[in-house]
Amino acid sequence: MFDDQYYYKLLNARADARYYKEREQLEWIAKEMKIHKGPKEARMRYARSVAQFLLSCIDIEQKWGEEYFCLASEEQLKHDQERLYTEIMPERYVRSIWNPSFAAKVLGADCGPILSAVAASMFENIVSAYRHMRFAMHWNQEMFLNLFQLLNQDRKISVEEIRELMNSQYERCAKEKMAVYLHIKYDFQNRTRKDIIETLDWSDPINLYTLGCYVSEDARRRSDYMKSLSDEQIHTMADQLVQDFRRGFFQGGRDILAKRVVGICYPLGMERLVREVIQLFRSEIHYISYIMRIDADPVNPQYDADHANDMACLVDELCCKEALDSGLNELQVNAEMVDAAGGYAVIIDPLQKTAVAPVEPSSDRVVPDETQKAIYEGFQNGYASLINKFFSASTMSHAELEVPVQLSEARTEVPEGEYENV
Repeated sequence: MFDDQYYYKLLNARADARYYKEREQLEWIAKEMKIHKGPKEARMRYARSVAQFLLSCIDIEQKWGEEYFCLASEEQLKHDQERLYTEIMPERYVRSIWNPSFAAKVLGADCGPILSAVAASMFENIVSAYRHMRFAMHWNQEMFLNLFQLLNQDRKISVEEIRELMNSQYERCAKEKMAVYLHIKYDFQNRTRKDIIETLDWSDPINLYTLGCYVSEDARRRSDYMKSLSDEQIHTMADQLVQDFRRGFFQGGRDILAKRVVGICYPLGMERLVREVIQLFRSEIHYISYIMRIDADPVNPQYDADHANDMACLVDELCCKEALDSGLNELQVNAEMVDAAGGYAVIIDPLQKTAVAPVEPSSDRVVPDETQKAIYEGFQNGYASLINKFFSASTMSHAELEVPVQLSEARTEVPEGEYENV
C-alpha cells in the first residue's frame, strides 16, 4: 500500500547498482571529506550541504513502508519531515545555500545564485523517495556528483561551465523525466495514494504523513475540520461535486459513457471527503477515480518566490525538445490512459488560496536572460498544446467544490487549455 515500486520495478532494477554506488560517494562527501581552507572551501561546504540532503532522501526511501509507519511515533514522522525541509524553513533559510542571497554571499555573486538553483532542483528527490523511485533519485544524484567533480577542481569555476554541465545532464534524462511526470499525473492505474485514502482512518492526523507531502498546521486544520463533520455532511458535499461533474457532460452535450476515469485534485487534509468522493464516483456514475494532485501548503513562500524561474536557467533548447518529443510519444503509446480520461474534480480550500501574501523574490536569484526565457516559454506552450491535444476539454467535464464554503453551482465549462492550470 505504501509502495509505488511495483510500477517502476524495471526502471529501479536498471538503476540500482548506480543508486547504491552514488550513496557511497554521497556519504564520503557528507561525512568523511576533509574541507581545507582556501579557494575551494565554500564550494566544498556547499557540496557537503547538498550531499547531506540527498542522503536524507535516501534514508527515507530505504525505510519508508507500512511496517515503519505503523511503528513510528508522530514525533518521529515529524522529525523525518523536518530533516528534508530544514534548510528552507524560515528560521534557517537566511543562512542556507538554498537562499540565493546567502549563496551569493558565500559562493560569489556570479556562481552563488545558479548553485543555489541547482540545490533547489534536488528537492525533486523528496517526492521520489516517498514513491520508492530510485531511478529518478539517481538522475539528480548523478547530476550532483558530476557537479561536485567540477567544483572540486583547483581553479575558478565559471557560470557558463555550471550551466553547460546542467544542460548536458538534463538532456540525458529529459525524456525519462517527462514520461514519469505524465504517468504520475495521468495514469489511473497508479493506485498507491488512492489505496491509502480509502484504507486509513482519517480521524487520526498522523495518517497525513503517509501521502509524502509536507504536513503543515493548515493541513492539520483541514483534517480537524473534516473530523468535525457528520457522515451526512461529508456525503452531501461529495455528492454535490459528483453531480456537478455529471452535469458538465450533459450541459456540454458530451458523452459521459465514452469516458470512465476522473482525476481528483485536493488540498492535503481533506482525505475523509476525498474518500467519499471516490466511493460516489464508483457507485453513482461508475467512474474510476485517481489522485491527480495533492496540494500541500508551501514550506516557505520566500523560497518559492526565489526559485520560481530556476528551470528556465538550467535547461536549454535541446532539453526542452527532448522532453516534448518524449511527452508526445508517451501519450501516443498510452491510448488507454488518454481515451479513458473524463475530466477533473477539484476540491478547493479558499483559505489556502488567500493565506499567503505575495513575496518579493531575492534580488540575487538566478534570472533567465531573454533567450532562456523564450526557450522555456516555448516549452511551456508546447506542453500545454500537447495536453490539450490529447486531453481535450471539449470531451471532458470539470467540477469544483469549495470547502467549507460550497459553490451554488460548480463551473462546468472550461475554456480550452485552462484546466491544465487549475
